[in-house]
Parts: sequence; structure tokens; C-alpha cells
Amino acid sequence: MEFISNELDDNAEKGDKSEEGSKIKVNAEASSTELVNFKLKERFESTVKSEAFLGACAKMERLLASNAYQGQQKTFRGLMQPDPFLLIVEFKYRMELLWSFTSDHVRGRTVTGMCWNSLDTDLLAVGYGKYFYQDRKNGLVCCWTIKNPVQPERKYNFDSPVTSVNFSTERPNLLACGFYNGSVIILDISSRSKNVIASSSRDTSPSYEPVLQIFWFREDDYHQNEQLMTCCQDGRICKYRRDITLHCFPIMRVTRMDEKVKGIDQYRRSRTDQVIPVSRHPAALVLVRHPVDTLTYFVGTDDGCVHKCSINYLHNHMDIFVAHNGPVYSMQFSPFCSKIFLTCGADWCVRIWTEDIGQPLLTLNTTMEAVRGAAWSPINATIIAGISGSDIHFWDIRRTVFVPASTTTSPTDEGNMMIQFTSSGLNLVVGDGDGAVHVYGLKDMPFSPFYQEIALVQAIKKALVTRPDLLEMLKKIGKPFY
Repeated sequence: MEFISNELDDNAEKGDKSEEGSKIKVNAEASSTELVNFKLKERFESTVKSEAFLGACAKMERLLASNAYQGQQKTFRGLMQPDPFLLIVEFKYRMELLWSFTSDHVRGRTVTGMCWNSLDTDLLAVGYGKYFYQDRKNGLVCCWTIKNPVQPERKYNFDSPVTSVNFSTERPNLLACGFYNGSVIILDISSRSKNVIASSSRDTSPSYEPVLQIFWFREDDYHQNEQLMTCCQDGRICKYRRDITLHCFPIMRVTRMDEKVKGIDQYRRSRTDQVIPVSRHPAALVLVRHPVDTLTYFVGTDDGCVHKCSINYLHNHMDIFVAHNGPVYSMQFSPFCSKIFLTCGADWCVRIWTEDIGQPLLTLNTTMEAVRGAAWSPINATIIAGISGSDIHFWDIRRTVFVPASTTTSPTDEGNMMIQFTSSGLNLVVGDGDGAVHVYGLKDMPFSPFYQEIALVQAIKKALVTRPDLLEMLKKIGKPFY
């Protein structure tokens, strides 16, 4: 019996040891599995964040998007133009919605800036901010391409709302951005991450107001690098030179005009002697450089005036005229005649001007809503597109100046904020207050004149047939109006 009990005890000890060994083996296998899973997860995360993987995903998204938007992309590139030898041709000035650049990231924001890339004409940079002062929103910059209308190629978030964007012409990978807090930065969009290569500092930047417009320029051939020029809501016009930081050089600050100046007749205000303006400096809403005289620029303000200024003539303007009874929202020179330009404003109209005459040549009225933007067609000298409310109007001044040639309503109920033609002139891009950028293809448009400048001048003279005084003033100017 003792022998049997001793043998049972030995077997029990062996069983306990084998059980402990199996537990150790299981724990070792579990730890090794966890280690393998951790390494696989770490490797997966590093692969997902790699540039090669993100580039492959972007190409795959473009391929999938081309399956859904192949016809629209052909229309955008002008591969589906009507036959110019058709026997029956009708000019209806139609607009076909190709797609809308929108996503969950941008919905609910206001489009505050748009700019096409000068090198890659398929790339559009859009800045998003806010419209009302009481809104509490951060800033966002997205780079969209027509190869993928569904998702942006680049997304950069900022603490302050974005107010303006503009691509460099000499280095198209650089994007200048202005913000609601008055700061200015330069982004390198070749990187997927937010790569800020230069930014303004509070030590050198005097303005804390929103930067409403920004563009690149070069003063002369002696300066090798491009510089930035901005206009702010406090009326300051500033120049920035790029180094490690952006150094700000104030050029001038526009002031309100108390005396009567040339231009349109302003509305008569009651008891003007008792009205004290809140600020002596109006907001500089528009900044435009002269297409020929590179040292001359124009500033449109919220009191309806347009100041003609020079970079060499600091702290004062050379000329001034009243363009609108309300804020000036846009100003653009004709791409075919450097002496003719248009303005639009809050007084419901678009006006066409020439530099040498202090009164408008033509006035285009639409609905009783502010015209937030207007643009010349880059391929037809007599066609102008404007936005007011949720409507997009096409004017052909060679046809008529009393009613628009066509009117198209935006697919969203939000008001349109910005408008631009593409460089080809075959498409129109409109940004609204809900973050959507609508891309339209132009259909049934008239053929471009062979002599664009002559066609524009003749259309203006035809519209001024009942204004012999203006026609006589145009003849005195000389070329191209004689």
C-alpha cells in the first residue's frame, strides 16, 4: 500500500509540473502573438502614413472618380465642343453644372478665396472662413483637382478663418494665405503635411484686421524674388518681403473723402454736418494691379470709392473716383484692352469704366441684390459674368446692355460669394456661402471675335449712341477709341 501511495504521489507531482509547463508554454505563445500583432499594427500604421501609400490611394481615387465624371471632365477640357460648321447655331448662353467641389470637411463654411494654379491648370486652391462676425469657425485651405471632384488633394487646417489665397506665378507650389487675424503665411503645397515656409510676425506686421486680398508681384527686374501685396479691413496696403519670416512694409492707408469727387452721383444724406464716421479709414476690400503699368494699383473701399495709387508714391493716392453707392466688391481689367475695366458693388449693378473718364461708360443692372463678383470672359471680349444672391448672370454687351443674356440659379440656396473663369474660358467656377464650389461648363456661347479689342470698343460705342458727350470724350482719348 505504501508503494502504491508513493507512486500516486510521484504521478501527481509530475502532473502538476506538466500543467505548469503547459501554462508557461501558453503564456509564451500568447506573448509572442501579442508581440507579432503589435509589430504588424505598427508596420501597418507606418505604411498607411507613408507617402507612397497615400500617393497610390490618391491615384486610385482619381481612377474611380474618372469612371463617374468622365463625360464632365471631357466637357471641362473642351473635348466636346459643338461643330462650328453647323447650319443652325443658337446662342443661348447656357450653363451646365458639371460637379461641385464639396465634402463634409468644408460644408457650412464660407468660400472666401479661390485661385487657379498657373502651371497645373487643373488645380484650384480654395480658402474657407466665415461671413458673419459672430460666427466662430476656424480656417481651412483645400486644393481641389478636376481629376478627383469628390475629395480634395490637400487639406490644411488653421486656427483663424482664411480670408484670401493666391498662387505664385514663378513658383507654383507656393500658396500665399491671408487670415482673419491679420497674419500672412506662405504654404508649400507639394507636401501633404502643413509646411509653412514663411509667416508674418506681430513684431513686423502692424495690422490686426482681416487680410481681404493678397497677390504676388515683382517690382522690377532687379528684384529676383516675388513679393506679396495685401489690403486689410483697416485700410492698410502693405508689402511683404520673404525671408525666414515675412517682413511687412506699409505702403499707404486709404482715407475717407469728405469733399465731392468725380464719379457717379452719391445719394444725398441728411444732416451730414452732424454725422461722425466711426473710422477715418475705410475698409480696403479690393486690390488690383494695373495690367501694363506694374507700379500702379487700384484699391476699392467699402465707401464706394476706387483709389488709384503707385508703389513709388507712398502714403497717398494719385487719383480717386466714386464707383458705387456702397462697398466695391470686385474690380477687373479687360483681358483684351488695358484701358477698360469693370467694377461691381452693393448698389445692384456692374459698371464699365475707362481710366481717362471720370464717369461710367455702361451700367448693367440686374435684380435688387448686391453684385458680389463679376469677371470678364478670357476668350470673348464682350461677355461678362456676374453673381447676385443665388443667381449667375451672363451679359453680352455686343447684344444688349439692358437685360442679361441668360440667368442661371445656383443649385444651393446659399448666396454666391466668388466667381472666376478658367484660363480656357470654357468653364465658370462659383463659390457660395455653404462651402461648395460649383463648376459649370458653358454651352451655346457665341464664337469669339477675331479682333477682340475692336469688337469691345464697337460694342461700347453702339451702347453709347444716345450719349454723344461720352462718345466725344472717348474720341479725344485716342487709341483704341478713335
